Amino acid sequence: VMPQVLTALRVAAGLSWVVIVAAEMLAGRDGLGFLVTDARNAQRLDLVVAAMAAIGLIGVGIDFLMARLT
Repeated sequence: VMPQVLTALRVAAGLSWVVIVAAEMLAGRDGLGFLVTDARNAQRLDLVVAAMAAIGLIGVGIDFLMARLT
């Protein structure tokens, strides 16, 4: 059963990262999601791309750590 549990935790960790960033975009006053929204409103595409890259790298890092746990 343990491999299935660890796989479910890996999927849940990735999904939780997506939900956290989305919540920051909607209601946050800080964080990477808020940075994307704020930079988009200020037409700072360089910050938007940098924040998106950071979000992606953190997501890959979370997935890598969860895969190592498996």
